[in-house]
Amino acid sequence: MLLRPVIVLAAVLLVSSSSLQAAPIEPSDPAPDRAADFYVDVYPVLEAKCLACHSRTTHESDLILEDVASILKGGASGPAVVPSQPEKSLLFQLCARIDEPAMPPLPNRVGAAALTPQELGRMKRWIAEGAQPGKANPSAAAIGWQALPSTMKASFALALGPQDRFAALGRANVIAVFDLVTGEEIAQLGDSLIRTVKTPSQLPLYDRDVAHFDVVSSLAFSPDGDLIASGGYREIKIWQRQRNSISSQIALSGEARSASLSADGLKLLAVLPDGAVALWALETGEQSASVGPIPGANRALLLGDGARAVVATEAGELSLWNMAEKRTLLTWPAGQPVTALAASASGDRLFSGHVDGSLRRWDLPMELPPKLEQPAASSPAATSPVLQLAVKADASAIVVALGSGKVVEFNDDLKPGKSEVQFPDKSSLLAVAVENLLSVAALEGGRSAELRRAPKSPEFNLSAAPGLARQSLRLEDDKTIATTQKGQADEAVKAAKKESDERATAVKTAQEALTKANEALPKAQAAADEKEAAVKKATEELAAKADDEALKKALTDAEAAAKKPRDELTAARDAIAAAERSVRFAETAAQAASADLALRNSTLEARTAHLAQVEKDLATLRESLKQSELQIISAAISVDGLFIATGHSDGIVHLWSSVDGRWLESFSGHSKPVQWLGFAAGSQLVTLDREGGVISWNLKPQWKLAHVLGTPLDSRLDVSTSPLKDRVLSLQFSPDGRLLASGGGEPSRGGEVLLWNVESMSVQRELPDLHSDAVNTLAFSRDGEVLATGSADKFVKLTKVATGEFLRGLEGHTAHVLGLAWSPDGATLVSGGADGAVKVWNTETGEQRKSVNATPGQVTAVASVGLADQIVIATSKGQCQLLERGTGKVIRSFTGASGYVYQVTVTADGKAVIAADENGVLRVWNTANAAVLRELKP
Repeated sequence: MLLRPVIVLAAVLLVSSSSLQAAPIEPSDPAPDRAADFYVDVYPVLEAKCLACHSRTTHESDLILEDVASILKGGASGPAVVPSQPEKSLLFQLCARIDEPAMPPLPNRVGAAALTPQELGRMKRWIAEGAQPGKANPSAAAIGWQALPSTMKASFALALGPQDRFAALGRANVIAVFDLVTGEEIAQLGDSLIRTVKTPSQLPLYDRDVAHFDVVSSLAFSPDGDLIASGGYREIKIWQRQRNSISSQIALSGEARSASLSADGLKLLAVLPDGAVALWALETGEQSASVGPIPGANRALLLGDGARAVVATEAGELSLWNMAEKRTLLTWPAGQPVTALAASASGDRLFSGHVDGSLRRWDLPMELPPKLEQPAASSPAATSPVLQLAVKADASAIVVALGSGKVVEFNDDLKPGKSEVQFPDKSSLLAVAVENLLSVAALEGGRSAELRRAPKSPEFNLSAAPGLARQSLRLEDDKTIATTQKGQADEAVKAAKKESDERATAVKTAQEALTKANEALPKAQAAADEKEAAVKKATEELAAKADDEALKKALTDAEAAAKKPRDELTAARDAIAAAERSVRFAETAAQAASADLALRNSTLEARTAHLAQVEKDLATLRESLKQSELQIISAAISVDGLFIATGHSDGIVHLWSSVDGRWLESFSGHSKPVQWLGFAAGSQLVTLDREGGVISWNLKPQWKLAHVLGTPLDSRLDVSTSPLKDRVLSLQFSPDGRLLASGGGEPSRGGEVLLWNVESMSVQRELPDLHSDAVNTLAFSRDGEVLATGSADKFVKLTKVATGEFLRGLEGHTAHVLGLAWSPDGATLVSGGADGAVKVWNTETGEQRKSVNATPGQVTAVASVGLADQIVIATSKGQCQLLERGTGKVIRSFTGASGYVYQVTVTADGKAVIAADENGVLRVWNTANAAVLRELKP
């Protein structure tokens, strides 16, 4: 009973494969209820039964069946389909098993079955109807997205803004933006359309803001910092920063005599041109109270919660007002004209600075005395007037800025402390703060300002034209790089000249050898001819007397005597041939060396001209800075002491970091010089110009979704028509910001590199067939002329950006290439890979200069360190390392991260290393000593 199935099976196995292949299939006629569609009717069949051998990855007989264009193109046997003619279409004939070889072959290694009559009928109908591309792949449009858990915080993407202030971090499918000056998370980028997607049970898929359905795989800032590009599954989202974000505006009646903010930063008090003192709510921009006009009023200050205000007059009188009730509470003589006012946070202690440099303290409790005749404390007069005052919240310390450029700290009894800051002569103090006597003073008539603090610390210069100053710094870097490049070109010329001279000498030597060989030939020829004549004579004599033994011996002797001259003649001729070959080889090598020398000279000439142009541009820019009439006329220090704001004569407001004097950004909205600034509540900056225009700026920037590359913005949930094949694994803007490069592709099936035009937000150039597997990383050279790409196919490729021309491939990694970093001069490229190797490449020749295994794990990312000959790598072992670029020597390690670190970046000045780990913790290290500067947890 058990034998029968075995016998039957054996009988089946005896059936030859040729009989299986030979049975034709009769296609059934599908119901004509609609037009045939490739992705609905044909593609699923090809995917199940044909693509194992005819995909972009594996294309036997050069045939790809993944899309209509490839099918119509066909393979080694020509087009696979002839539109409207199934009977002439090779694909149909083979699938119907009418022609050989029948497809799919049976049996086969993937277990694919022959087409059913229904499947063949749908294919026939599609061909008969013209083999149209049809609609997009419905399987791509109908992705059944699942919500990523809110507990998932892994970071796969990180980008640093151009001023090193903002860092964008991907945590799963959330994008968080951090202000690295304050260490605060200031924004989360969310796509509102995702919030509209429902689960099958009609509940919101997400109850929080997320940027993509899939994890954020890549991030990039545009060079101007206005755009953030984020890569997800088959889409790139472009988030645009909202510049000059204004919360409210107020128009005063003219140039204000003074202005101040309440302690809570919610109200503005100003002395108007007519002496009236008015109060405004900053949130609404509405005036809430006004008193006066007060004759001679020139200073006013809100106390405590803003219910009371102190007004000073040119005559040296002080008065206390109830603003809501518009009545005077107390009036008293200050003793000297008042030049500055400040108060404790509660408003119970008032400090007045005077024209004679003296300082007075007035105690103003809620229960006021009937009159004030003497200050509670005072300091002696100084040699110059008080310009600025700053008071600690509890009034335990007061900082005074004098017209002499000196900043001095006093205690609450107005006794001077030991700390002081001294600015140069003729400087004008614009702003002071209590902490470390942080001070800003205008120099050179306001053409620049200086930032100082106590104890003695580095001094930072603030330019009145920071945009030009930043360009100057960039050009100085360009000059350094151009000088290096010229030096490299000069050395290359010297080496090429030496090679050319050696090759010319070799030609001369070869020609001399040829001449000598030619000269030796006649002598050898004559000697050989003489002996050949003797052989000939002996031969003739022996022919006449064939049996003569003596003649036989004579011929033998003649032949023996002729052997050496014959060999010498052959050697002489061989010597000539060899010499001629040597001359040809030497001349060819000399021509190549000469051409190389000409090329090197051309490169040197170009780099010399480039250096000269950079030096000229730098000189022009420096002269523009020197001749600039822009002035810094006002300044303010934030409550936390981290920011400096400066008001300029052109109406522009600039924001700076007080930590290192770095220019951060600008705000434009005033048409007249900005005479006063103040930091208000809720990350607001209030500015006042000389026409009375008041603007309250929002210092917390926001980015809004502006474009989606790959799909229309209004139908971005459907990625089926996207030219992007899979996850976008890498993004980078070109240095001029005109292009955005994206890398990705279908894993193990093909790499994808697209260059997007940023202005039109469309594909400008595709780099097809560059890689055979997904592109994990890409990087523009500093001049933007060359794009380097690294792939899972283990190759690094270099492409000319302007033309898309492939330059060269760099082969050496034994696993996925995950990180790339150019040297500033473009002569060297460093790559890191999953093989744990860091490789240093000569980009001109493709030569591998160095290869080191700096870590036992994978090298997941690489970044250059400013202009230094150093790089930083990220690893799969929770560590980043600083290496010498040329040798791969580990200088120091940056520790603290957990698990994989997928991305690492370095600030433009090379002073800080930034990375995030798989727990989503963003860390900032000091490059010089690996100390953790910031640790920002989810």
